[in-house]
Amino acid sequence: RHRTLLFPDNFFFAERRFVNHTIDTKKVKDLDHCELFCYMNDKCVSANFKKEPEAGGMAHVCELNNATHLDYDTDLITDVNFYHRGSKNACGKNSRCQNNAICESGFTFKGYRCLCPPGFEGENCEKADVCQLNTVLHDVDRDVSHHDPEKTECDQNLNPDWYRFLDIPGITMPTECPDPDKCGTSFPGWLSSSHPTVTEGEVAGTVCFSRSSDMCCHQSKNIRVKNCSSFYVYYLVPTSCPYRYCFTHN
Repeated sequence: RHRTLLFPDNFFFAERRFVNHTIDTKKVKDLDHCELFCYMNDKCVSANFKKEPEAGGMAHVCELNNATHLDYDTDLITDVNFYHRGSKNACGKNSRCQNNAICESGFTFKGYRCLCPPGFEGENCEKADVCQLNTVLHDVDRDVSHHDPEKTECDQNLNPDWYRFLDIPGITMPTECPDPDKCGTSFPGWLSSSHPTVTEGEVAGTVCFSRSSDMCCHQSKNIRVKNCSSFYVYYLVPTSCPYRYCFTHN
């Protein structure tokens, strides 16, 4: 366990109790034991310790809090029965965690860590997780096995963004030059670069649009590709007509 939780002397208050932020209550033998319980609770950043033990026993009440008096000074009230201990909290009202992430103080070299909600990633949860936040292209005629010489679909109205072909595992962009008039267009698009491994994550890629077996890259677009373990997502940009991005079944 790698957590550093500091309780400065000037954050100790006799006959004070921090209220409205208690997340757990423990029975402890002394103040040091109370601080230890706070350290072991990832969300705890301050504690109230009852001076007198419970009737008929040796245990003191220890209240664990998820905030400090620096952010809620009016909640530090006078109570002659308690001591209050606050820590240096990197997760107060000025927390650097974004997008409703949970901030936990005392972790990592920064002094805090962010637990990202679904759909976000990054040191401070500042980046959208494109494996969860992407647009699905549902056009089944994008399949390179689909042949229709009369169709000339294109992606000129596609917004630059992350996309996934269908919502089925095993669907990827083809990595071999397709025959003409496949994928519902005259110039089917295929990935001339490699798909990344899970370890490689997100990489730059190139899509070529073929016209024939001896003209496999009539035009190209720079894209990005990310391996999401069971599927791939692609950062695609608009094309001119009649160029279109395609998929295949693996």
